Amino acid sequence: MVEIEDLKINYNDAYKTIREEFKSEFIGSIEVQKLFEPLNFRKVNEDWFKIPGQPEAYTSKYVKKLFDRVGVPSQSLPEQTTLKRKHSIFHKRLRRYPDYMVIRGEGSAKGLLIEIEPIGKNLEADIEKFKEKKYIHQDGKKDHLSGIAQVLEWYSEFTGLEKDFNGLATNFVDWYSIFHSERDYQMKWKRIRTSEALDDILRVAKGTSPDYTTTNYEAFYKKIEDFYQVFNERLSYIISNIKEEVFKDSDIRVLNIPLGKPLEEQIKIGISTYRTNFFRLLFIRILQEWKLIRFDPIKHIFSKIGPAQAPLFHQLFFEVFNQTEKERKANPDIDKKFNKLPYLNGGLFRKTESERHFNVKLSSIVFKDMWTILSSFSFTRKKSENSHINPEILGYIFERTLEATGERKKTGTYFTPDIITHYMAKKLIRADVVDKLNRFIKKSNVLNYSVENIEEIDTLKIDIRRELFTQLIIILKSIKICDNACGSGAFLKSCGDELINLYKKIYDFFSWELIYSSKKPKGKRPFKNLFNLRRFILQENLFGVDYLESATELCQLRLWLWLVEPLSDYKNEILKDSLPNIDFNIRWGNSLIGYHSFDMDQSLENKNKDLINLIEDYYTEKNDSKKDDEIRDLLFHLRTEIYEQLNKQYRISSSKFFENMKKDNSIQGRLKKTRDYANKRGQLEILTFLKIFHWNIDFYNILKSGGFDIIIGNPPYIRADVEDDFHILQREVLKVMKKDYPSLYKKWDVFVAFIELSLGNLLKKGGKFGYIVSNALCSVTYAKWFHL
Repeated sequence: MVEIEDLKINYNDAYKTIREEFKSEFIGSIEVQKLFEPLNFRKVNEDWFKIPGQPEAYTSKYVKKLFDRVGVPSQSLPEQTTLKRKHSIFHKRLRRYPDYMVIRGEGSAKGLLIEIEPIGKNLEADIEKFKEKKYIHQDGKKDHLSGIAQVLEWYSEFTGLEKDFNGLATNFVDWYSIFHSERDYQMKWKRIRTSEALDDILRVAKGTSPDYTTTNYEAFYKKIEDFYQVFNERLSYIISNIKEEVFKDSDIRVLNIPLGKPLEEQIKIGISTYRTNFFRLLFIRILQEWKLIRFDPIKHIFSKIGPAQAPLFHQLFFEVFNQTEKERKANPDIDKKFNKLPYLNGGLFRKTESERHFNVKLSSIVFKDMWTILSSFSFTRKKSENSHINPEILGYIFERTLEATGERKKTGTYFTPDIITHYMAKKLIRADVVDKLNRFIKKSNVLNYSVENIEEIDTLKIDIRRELFTQLIIILKSIKICDNACGSGAFLKSCGDELINLYKKIYDFFSWELIYSSKKPKGKRPFKNLFNLRRFILQENLFGVDYLESATELCQLRLWLWLVEPLSDYKNEILKDSLPNIDFNIRWGNSLIGYHSFDMDQSLENKNKDLINLIEDYYTEKNDSKKDDEIRDLLFHLRTEIYEQLNKQYRISSSKFFENMKKDNSIQGRLKKTRDYANKRGQLEILTFLKIFHWNIDFYNILKSGGFDIIIGNPPYIRADVEDDFHILQREVLKVMKKDYPSLYKKWDVFVAFIELSLGNLLKKGGKFGYIVSNALCSVTYAKWFHL
């Protein structure tokens, strides 16, 4: 491994040496004092130079000497490369080739294409010309582009190039890096110092090059850990406040907690209420920083006298963000200034069960403290500030709050960094898409061979590419992806990002613009803008289930943030569209316990079809919160009715377990509280306690059509020795369900049951499956049935 830090010492000396050689050859031809200051950013005027012949050749000569001086291997720098590899350059003739290609060494993410211009040439001169396509004449002929624009033209003409190469443009004095932003789905460039450019070249050639999109995870974790520490201090105070049984209203932080409930339950309600309201404020804060709402409702609330603040927060959440502007205007009690705010819809601004039944709420002091915390951090998309953290913190904070309350061990929940979720999403989605494309190719005879990857499409003739990209739209629209232990939604968000990347590839081919703006672009395209595309993906492609209701709420929040995220903090529109209804995409329940098959009587089948029709109405309902609530009430009523009937059937099918519970002393010995619970409440309430989830109801259409195309995730890791009522009950129920879980063996971990559920009941034949699992799967006794 090359020690890059050691190599940096040589950059200044190398540049100085080559610079002096350059000066000695051209002394008198240039105003030397204006040009050369060590590794600076001084602008150079092209008129300073009076060099005969081909000026680029002179620049190239000294750039090459500079490369040699710092130790870039000559074999890594082929000149005038034609890039005849897997890219469509193989089928086209370039008017101008890259001057150098830095071949990537083992371990480098990408190679480098280098464009060299005359010394003093303005490298940014043709950018606007390129963007507006003014270099293309009516007869199809093109003007020569230079510098950054020349590099951008390579990427625009040869789709897929950005996956393997970054770009570099230089005039020996100025250096620009050109790279593809996975976040913005477009090419970007930035000016860098000579030392940075040489460092990048050497890293690529030596095999130590980081990708430009790689996150500094050490810094990332430090920032979110700081954020969490502040958050956790406040949470600890809330818990202490509940335990102290404070009765003076001014001292109570969480109001109306039902005192008749056990203390443990009171604390859970307090934590849940605090966390939900914190995430509501976080969402508002992010919308403000992204400039999607321009009026500051929180500042307006805090301008009021103390006692008036808390009611205004509840008005803001439940009667403003959760009601249309028309409905607000009809309500004289709503603060008139709130009419400027968008109708957001979505579960985040609906009352939770505790808020509905007990009117649990936070005091004004807590809201003010929350906002102070959030205001001390930056959530913009510009990441240069020390206080900047991004929405990825949601998953990490959620995991840590579970740890603080002891729920993490019980639920087996672990945070997965986005670099891992993005990698898995890309691998699984592209593998599935390529398989489906090859089935289409075989059926349609569009080719006499299969494609190995998406990039290979770019090497085909234009009419074939058009047909395959058209088919790719159909494939992407129909793909169904599930994370059956979705947590805070990290994997689902990454899958959404990868689907966008593939759509971007299609849009680039057809010369369609994928804009964030609500303005309608010219020409036919499947989605008029990025917001509509993300909205479709949320409702039609992404599905999740989790045992924790708070996790599903956070997952929805994370996906909504993904939906509204602009391409810039400065050039975007005020949020006008409401958030989509995704309540029936992200479900709360126990993935492992419930029905997957369709063995139900006709009356249930008919009710289930009614449920599906209602869900379609629910998803298409817009800008009428009352109608939305009516449909939601009907949905939940019908779903509850179907569940009650199915639970009775399920009780019969699992009756062996309840018989065993009465006979087996070893089970009874471990089930003191739960056995009493079962005797008092009955078997149906035990199933409610286990949060039974019927896949054949909630994802009826998907399972009826064969299952999910992709199942992805990081399932819970819960060992056999976890001794709490829920897991003891769950393990005993699963043991008797041999038909669904035939491979459970001895002291199996819960993740084994998740694998079996996914492969045996949920995944479509030929679908793609990807889990992060413990390495114990390769060696422990309980995994023997998985070994081939």
